Amino acid sequence: MFSFSNYPNKDITIKNCEFSRVKGYNNATNPGTFTGIGIFLVAVDSAMVERNLVYSCGGLGYEGEGSGPDGIEAARCNKIVYQYNEVYDQKSSSETDGSGLHFGDGVQNSIIQYNYSHDNDGAGINCYSYDGNYPLSDSNNITRYNICAKNGRGDGDGHGEIEVGGSSPKTTYSIQIYNNTLYATDQNGNDRSVFMLYRNVNGITFRNNIVYSADTSVALFSHYPTGGTYSNIFIQNNVYWSDQQIFKFREGFSFYYDYLSWQTVTGFEKINGVNVGYTEDPMLVNPNDAGNVNNYKTNPGSVTVENGLNLNSMFGTTPGSNDFYGSSIPRANEFDIGAYEDTSVFVIVDLTILIEGFYNSISDTQIGDTVRLYLAESESPYNVVDVSKSYINTKGKGYFIFNADILVESGIDHYLVATHRNSIETWSSSPVNLHISGSRVYYNFTTDDSQAYGDNIVQKGSKWCIYGGDVNQDGVIDLIGDGDLVENAVNNIETGYVSTDLNGDQVVDIADLTIVESNSTNFIIIVKP
Repeated sequence: MFSFSNYPNKDITIKNCEFSRVKGYNNATNPGTFTGIGIFLVAVDSAMVERNLVYSCGGLGYEGEGSGPDGIEAARCNKIVYQYNEVYDQKSSSETDGSGLHFGDGVQNSIIQYNYSHDNDGAGINCYSYDGNYPLSDSNNITRYNICAKNGRGDGDGHGEIEVGGSSPKTTYSIQIYNNTLYATDQNGNDRSVFMLYRNVNGITFRNNIVYSADTSVALFSHYPTGGTYSNIFIQNNVYWSDQQIFKFREGFSFYYDYLSWQTVTGFEKINGVNVGYTEDPMLVNPNDAGNVNNYKTNPGSVTVENGLNLNSMFGTTPGSNDFYGSSIPRANEFDIGAYEDTSVFVIVDLTILIEGFYNSISDTQIGDTVRLYLAESESPYNVVDVSKSYINTKGKGYFIFNADILVESGIDHYLVATHRNSIETWSSSPVNLHISGSRVYYNFTTDDSQAYGDNIVQKGSKWCIYGGDVNQDGVIDLIGDGDLVENAVNNIETGYVSTDLNGDQVVDIADLTIVESNSTNFIIIVKP
């Protein structure tokens, strides 16, 4: 007699409990059912499930039949919150489920946050609709600030650390997944991935997550198309890393082994046509050791620091008040990527910089892109002590975060060294005082050529820009090296986010070649102390 307008169970709290070794029973006489769940909510309106420990449940289901149990599961529910739970060693004797945390059929207006799900047979977190009373056109569920590590341990389907899907003809709708830290290892040689979408999904957003594969066999992202629809998927501003630096992605029945190829085919990791994803080591403390949750924090200098999208201002998403570890967010000027908001003491460099080919002097705007800023000691041999990466917006503004401990301890000034994927490396005209803890330093390369060491910048209109054209990043803009690369790209009609695109319009053409030729003629090279 159940209906969504009349939930028979209301206002449930399950808190500070331990559930272990709920093995279930071997239901060979009733295939298609399952037992062995730690916590199971059905037809509930408003429930808080928090600070529970669930482990070593499941494993006695009928082999090869039906679904397996999950650690914490809800179905046909409204306003459910899972938070601050730890779930591990969940077992499934079938080929499905065995996940740590699960939102199943008919769950809406619910949140999975601040949980630690690890070493389970199935996924760390699973949002999946079967053939029950579903779909809901606006399920409005959120998965945020969780840590999922070393899941997919069973012999069944190739599970993800987070997976979202729906069995035909049902569809899983409207799920926001952001600021999670996901770490996957090879488990029994299964074909698995860190983040997985499969069958029927619609309206899924995946932003500000750390996506980490420890083995070449584990894909960073997989989309299995079998028997379903796949629409309104937004994957943006995530950090991808593979220990072997083999960036494996699966789209349908095709595999891609580098980030750019996957991005070109899918259009993912772009905002307004500009790349916003990262393929850098997030510098997790010790991710292979799941015994200590602090191992999934990031070390100082991680690319994740201050590089998260502001989901509230950009998309109207309220991200909550704290990270997985309880620190307030954002800690400094911007949000971090992943479940950890870095609590180090920072020095912030507020930088204004324009890129020659990307800047339009008539509109006084440029196409946004990422820039790295290195800090070099003020005396020979000018050792680099720290580096930060930031997105430079249409006005040339970016914020670079550096570890104050390193700078304060040194007690010396440092040169600012700016690099861009196809521009000449550019040094500040003189060293800058960065060794005051918690300070914010402003530097502007655009006001005068004297702002760059050796006046090594070019004027466009009333502003000054760093030179474009160093495609191979060897410190010299020349025709033999850089020009040949651009010319080949022009002949091959190369498009997308590529280093040969010197004006950022996503197409390599004669306009890009002109920039190289001009700066080569003027013998533009790195000028530094």
